[in-house]
Amino acid sequence: MLTGFKSILLLIITTLFSLTNMNAQNLLTNGGFEGGGSTNGFFINQYGLINPVNGVSTPGKYAITKDPKFMDTNFISGGDKTTGNGNMLVINGATSNNQVFWTAGNNGGTFPGLTIGTTYTLSFWIKSVSNEVTSSATQATINAFFVNATYTPSNIQAPLPALGWQKVSFTFIATQTFALIQLRTTSTSTIGNDFAVDDFELKAGGLPFTLVNNSSTNPTCPSINDGTITATASGGSTPYKYALTGTSSANNSTGKFTDLSEGTYTLTITDFAGASLAPITGIVLAAPNPLIVSATLPTVCPGTPTTLSVSGASGYTWTANPLDSTLTTPNSTSITVSPTQTTTYTVSTGKIPNLTNLINNGDFELGDTDFTSDYITNVNPNPTGIQKAYAIVSNPKSYFTPFSACPDKTTGTGKMFIADGSTVNGGNDKVWVQNGVSVVPGTDYDFTYYLQNIVTGGPARIEVTINGNKIGPEAIAPLLPCIWQKNTYKWNSGSNTFASIIIYDRETSGNNDFALDDISLVESPVCPLTKSITITVNSTLTLEIIDPAPVCSGAPVNITLPTVLKPGSTTGTTLTYWTDAAATISLPNPSAITTSGTYYIKSTLGSCSITKPVLVSINSSGGVPTPGVSPVSYCQNSIATPLTATPATTATLNWYGIDATGGIASTTAPIPSTASVGTTTYYVSQSIGTCESPRVAIDVTVNPKITPTFAATTAICSGDTLFTLPLSSSNSITGTWLPAFDNTKSDTYTFTPT
Repeated sequence: MLTGFKSILLLIITTLFSLTNMNAQNLLTNGGFEGGGSTNGFFINQYGLINPVNGVSTPGKYAITKDPKFMDTNFISGGDKTTGNGNMLVINGATSNNQVFWTAGNNGGTFPGLTIGTTYTLSFWIKSVSNEVTSSATQATINAFFVNATYTPSNIQAPLPALGWQKVSFTFIATQTFALIQLRTTSTSTIGNDFAVDDFELKAGGLPFTLVNNSSTNPTCPSINDGTITATASGGSTPYKYALTGTSSANNSTGKFTDLSEGTYTLTITDFAGASLAPITGIVLAAPNPLIVSATLPTVCPGTPTTLSVSGASGYTWTANPLDSTLTTPNSTSITVSPTQTTTYTVSTGKIPNLTNLINNGDFELGDTDFTSDYITNVNPNPTGIQKAYAIVSNPKSYFTPFSACPDKTTGTGKMFIADGSTVNGGNDKVWVQNGVSVVPGTDYDFTYYLQNIVTGGPARIEVTINGNKIGPEAIAPLLPCIWQKNTYKWNSGSNTFASIIIYDRETSGNNDFALDDISLVESPVCPLTKSITITVNSTLTLEIIDPAPVCSGAPVNITLPTVLKPGSTTGTTLTYWTDAAATISLPNPSAITTSGTYYIKSTLGSCSITKPVLVSINSSGGVPTPGVSPVSYCQNSIATPLTATPATTATLNWYGIDATGGIASTTAPIPSTASVGTTTYYVSQSIGTCESPRVAIDVTVNPKITPTFAATTAICSGDTLFTLPLSSSNSITGTWLPAFDNTKSDTYTFTPT
């Protein structure tokens, strides 16, 4: 049924956001309810006033009070939002839909003083006042309704009692200098559904443009395009433009994209003023694929058998590319094949359904036929808005002028079923019925229909039954008109051979005017899945060996380690170990060889094999000689240099300082100290591979400083025979003299001890 004014409207809802202009003037009076009741800045006519309050209330009643408990002793005691001891508006929620509990202005009409094209924000505080409010089913649901404005219709729910007062805001853009501004309750629960509101404000200015949430659902199958991406923005200026790009592209004003395939997507959101939110990138839709495929031998020689197995589903079919004549059991879980060339095997499962629509005239292009209804259809057009009536039309507005001019779903220019919703019989009037639909027993079916609102406001609630049983939850028509919403339900035929399908509109409280189109009943697809595995056929095998490093006796060598095989060796082969090149004598323990020698590794794949030698070197510790060393002497406090030793070719020196045993080896030679007189012994060894020689000692002697003494020499004449200066002092110190002796001149000669 249509009530009140109709126009194409847009709404934004948000919670707890700051206004862009907090200093703007509040255009409302008595927003805190301190200045009197209805007709004093606000108007209430669809809820009944309790005055004076007496502690008892019923659904559909309200009171202006300082404590909800004064209105109803079952309510939660608490103060108002403004001061804690002032007035608030308390509502005992009605059990019928779309009941106006607050209208801006004194008389329930339009609110004046607006500027065309300006964004306004209506905000107020709300809390639940009943302990029976425990979930969304018992929370009060509220929507804002505007005329002469653009907004996006949406609902809010009163917070749970534990959250106390919460601020909510709605924005709209004025299209006239006056607008109807109303708040309505849409929940109808007799349990809970009770709340209080306070501190109303209407100010020029919008809310920050933000992303509220976004989500996605993956396609159910790789080959079925039923993925979704959804985003919701708030604030800024409406309407919004949601643009999806990537694997496919689409634009809309709702933020909901359906029928999407696997792929990667990006979503951008722009408001009416051109402001954009940060793009939502990297949205990946990927259908599940539970198939697991394996092969006993992923690499084979020509004609070698390998077994392929699959799990994760049922009803398999194997194919080969290129064709393989050895694939003889294509419907088995495990298959054994013997390819002669590299081949890709693909296993698939799933049933190709019969996609024939079993519903006759589901798109209504044949007109008013092949279905029945409890609604009347003898009025078209319907200038007075007769309720519980339907028509098959191309334009709802041609049927009833206040309806929106919405296109059909099939082609945009075809026909659809429209209804002026029933307000009687408790929602049990049959909107659309088709009996005797032939079905196959034990078969899954998808029942699908498209639903759109053709007015603004409280939407229809559609329920579907088959053979008397409800097949899914109610579908709520979009609040905004002319938006087709797809609704699909799964149904199994069981033992039935026929289906009787009934569509109901369970909403009866008004504004439940809607359109249906493209009704279908088709077999459900069994998700078609595929997965492939490639078997590589090698005509020759490659085996390259890396000889293990030499070890000392007592340390066994393991030639089964992967490090013995060079990269590039054929993988997936069977390795065996032998003592002879012909591979006739097995090596008993290839993982712990203790004797040096040449051994052999054989790589086998099917009928192919190759054998290569591997050299094992195990050295005894006595086989490594000690490095060459010499003793060293210094005078006390002279400058010493690092000790030296002569290693064998390929050997590494190990310096142990003064440790004859134990200690930790260093590759850096020590520098002896010359501070004290005496002899200090240092030790060094050398290693070849993992074998180390015994340690050898280097004696470092530090001698005290002694001045050599000599007998006085006699003078000679120039040219006389030169005598020899002694090379050993009177106190037994040997050395040399500089400079060379000259019998032609007097000179000073210096003795240097050696």
